Amino acid sequence: MFSVLPQLEATERDLKAKLRKKAKVRMGRVSLAKTPEEVRREWDEADDNLVRRAILSRYLKAVIIRKTGRRGPGDLDYAAIEPVWREDGEYAPLDHLIY
Repeated sequence: MFSVLPQLEATERDLKAKLRKKAKVRMGRVSLAKTPEEVRREWDEADDNLVRRAILSRYLKAVIIRKTGRRGPGDLDYAAIEPVWREDGEYAPLDHLIY
């Protein structure tokens, strides 16, 4: 009976880690920053890709990447990237986020 205890404790640690990740994502979605500086600070403070994904889906509606004449690796033209920002009161659907 006690031989199962280490396995149960490992499962408990895994589940707690998953809950912490979910809490980070939820916290990232709850508060909306008001200025570009606040958005940048929120992005820089995010240490997890799930949190950053929530930030992106909260502020961006789409990202348009225009075709350029450059080809090959390392030839990314940053001027060809155009973010489409969400307007005030326009919220992202939450069903596509991974929890």
